[in-house]
Amino acid sequence: RTLPIFGMDKKGSRKPPLPASSSGAEFRWKDEDPQENEDEQAKPELLILIFDLNPAQWAEMNQSIMPTIERTLVFVNSFLLQHHGNKICVIANHPAKAEVIYPPPPKKARAFKREITELSLKSKTEGDMSGAMVKMSKQELRARREQAMMKQTPTGRISTELKRISHLPLPKIKPRRSRLAGALSLALCYANRAIADAETKARPIDTRVLVIDTCANTGGDGDYVPIMNCIFSARKLGLITNKTE
Repeated sequence: RTLPIFGMDKKGSRKPPLPASSSGAEFRWKDEDPQENEDEQAKPELLILIFDLNPAQWAEMNQSIMPTIERTLVFVNSFLLQHHGNKICVIANHPAKAEVIYPPPPKKARAFKREITELSLKSKTEGDMSGAMVKMSKQELRARREQAMMKQTPTGRISTELKRISHLPLPKIKPRRSRLAGALSLALCYANRAIADAETKARPIDTRVLVIDTCANTGGDGDYVPIMNCIFSARKLGLITNKTE
């Protein structure tokens, strides 16, 4: 029996046979499944989101911050679903300071886990109560447990912290300028550490920074030089920096 020298691809054209392998490894043609090759070559991404939570600026625009927070959470959720290795870092920029609100510090993460465990144990020990108090207590405990579990998810944790910070009172220090330079510095430090960690594990990652800013005079009050220094440092690291208002 003679074997064909050329195989037939999906379009009916001939192509040379696959080379033999002594180790039993499987060979594939590059054009056999383009979608699979694209998925294998796709790299995870790290998005560092800087959110301006200055209440004074939002009040000047006569806009509520809640719709913007909700749309931002939808965007964050969509970004995380694009690739299983995608990561998010959210930095809140408010008049008091600039701080990383996600991922949470290890101390807060452990506190949330303890809260969920305590609520679960408490709901089991409330079985001796009777009447409407049992129903009311169980409903309240279930609601608190669901709320605590929601804080464990990225969007739930981000939503909780953004809403908390948006209700903080304004500092008495004037002028209440933007802390964008400090937020960008935090973003650069986080990105540098993430890139170094990815190189150590031989898992390259693409990093970009997105700034959601409401301050019309960004760069004023002596912030121009620090902001430009951060931009030059981001360019040196190869970070893509975008801003939306």
